[in-house]
Amino acid sequence: MTDHEPTYEALESALRQAESEMSPAESHGVDPAVSDDRWIGEVVSESPEGGTDPAGARELLARLRGASAAALAGEEVGLQLFLPADDAALMLRTEALIHWCNAFLYGLGVAGLRDDASLSPQAREVLEELTEVSQLDPEAEGEEDERAFFDVSEFVRVSVMLR
Repeated sequence: MTDHEPTYEALESALRQAESEMSPAESHGVDPAVSDDRWIGEVVSESPEGGTDPAGARELLARLRGASAAALAGEEVGLQLFLPADDAALMLRTEALIHWCNAFLYGLGVAGLRDDASLSPQAREVLEELTEVSQLDPEAEGEEDERAFFDVSEFVRVSVMLR
């Protein structure tokens, strides 16, 4: 995480106050596939009276998007999935990863991907595997499941960077 990237908890609180139906992981998953305005509109709807954003969700989302864009443009670590901290319960992190993948696939649809016929075989395979991850059972515990979570989340992270 960078100094400019909000914490998962801060964004979660802001999204809840803004009455968004998305989790922080979902909001980040939609991010790479759609334009700035469309992305924020998908995550946080306009207030009914056109008022301000008292929870600061839009500002935090803009910071998250900026940090993600910088990470994707960098030469080192690259994109980090926006998930709960490593000390959070494994089940919560697994649920967040599932939400992230679902939102990424949704974002591709919003961005106009209607079928995968135009994609390379490698890209089609990645989409199939992301779909499988999005359907995982979040019930996980123990050291073996912890290793599996790490492996799957790293696969997702690297696959998305190769898009």
